[in-house]
Amino acid sequence: MVMMVASELLMIGPETFPVWRFYLAIFLMYAVGYPVGHTAAIGLFSKILGKRPQGYLMGVFGSAGSLARVIFPILGGHIAEQLSDNALFSSAAVFLSFSAFLLLLAREEVLHISQAEH
Repeated sequence: MVMMVASELLMIGPETFPVWRFYLAIFLMYAVGYPVGHTAAIGLFSKILGKRPQGYLMGVFGSAGSLARVIFPILGGHIAEQLSDNALFSSAAVFLSFSAFLLLLAREEVLHISQAEH
């Protein structure tokens, strides 16, 4: 999540900035942040499910992710169009930071769940 926040923060600034900044932001988001975060989320969700019907519930989890990949680009386009690109990337950075903060608050419970044998 830290890499994803860093990626969003790199995109905030003047309308034009060096191309290396764009490439670094894309690398941090899609080569580091998203794959690691998504894999960890799927693994933890699977452990939380335990003996419940994993196939069905993992399908629901995946479908929710697919729905988010449809809705959030539309929402992002609306925010960028109505406000600005900086507002879009700032709001994404705030949302990710808040999510990371909540995860830190629940760290002990998350660790307990991830280490539990089901």
